[in-house]
This record gives sequence, C-alpha cells and structure tokens, in this order.
Amino acid sequence: MNIPPFLESHTCTLIGGKHYVYGGAISKPVDLSLSAEAKDEDGLSGSGEDLDSQNQLYQVEILGQNLEEIRVDFQKVEIKGKTPYLDEHAAVSIEDRYLVLLGGSTVVERDGEPLALDEIQIVHNTDIFVIDVVEKEIVTAANIGKSSLKPCTASAAATDGKRIFVFGGIEQRS
Repeated sequence: MNIPPFLESHTCTLIGGKHYVYGGAISKPVDLSLSAEAKDEDGLSGSGEDLDSQNQLYQVEILGQNLEEIRVDFQKVEIKGKTPYLDEHAAVSIEDRYLVLLGGSTVVERDGEPLALDEIQIVHNTDIFVIDVVEKEIVTAANIGKSSLKPCTASAAATDGKRIFVFGGIEQRS
C-alpha cells in the first residue's frame, strides 16, 4: 500500500468506482496546542518549511460493506508522460476514464525538476491536462471552447458529459 503524504490543495475525483487523488502540496503538521508565541509567522506550528508541490496520482479504493469492515486501499499510479506539479487546481472526470486537470498553481521547473526551495517560482496554470486512467498516460489538451482558461487557482469545475464548466477562482495578477 502506497499511502500518499499528508496533502492540501489536491483533488479527489471519482472515476469508474475508484477515487483518484492528484497533486496538491505536502502540508506541514500543525500542533494546535502550542502558544501563539511558539507558532510560525503564518500562524501555524511546524517545521517552517515551504509546502512541497506534488505531481503524483493515487488510486483510492474503499472496500467493505459496513463501518466495521471498511478498508481503504491506496495505490500510486505510474503515468506515462510528464505529469505537472499542481495544487489548488480543479478536476473532473469524463467518460468514466479520463481525469481532466484545470488551472491551479504550478512550480516553475528547470531540466524537468522543480527549483530549490530558496529559488522557487510559482505561476498560475492555464494548461489543460488529461490523464487516461486506463492506459495510464497523460496529454496536454487544447481548449476549443468559446473562452480561454484564465490563469487562476482555487476554482471549481463541473461537467455535463460534453462540456467542462470552470467557476470562480483567484486570478493571477501581473
């Protein structure tokens, strides 16, 4: 079992009876028992390290028929192709096979690897990524809609089976 790290700003999408958790950022632990003086400047306690964006996909299956026998099985899914480092993105499923990732924050990379924490750069994403969970591969999709995806984070998305609707979010300021 490959239990994912403690995440925040990730997505969890139901596809074909299984949940798929993508991206997010590894969250530092919070100790709510510490006094205000002992907390970091962001109001949280912990290591003080920056969050670490993820580009992993996990398949989550909930097994069992009642509360006494519920079991959760996590499997890390190896994807063919380059998966983006994303958090605060939106996700929907299409045709019970495709995981569509939209917007969010992405970490600027150098030579295929994220920059070091002291030089990290985060930008808002406008790409649309599609992961085929059957073939386990990813592609970047073209937006053929009437409006383009604005660079934003913290939006919500829904689908009617043919179209994807993206609502709200925080736009990147230039």
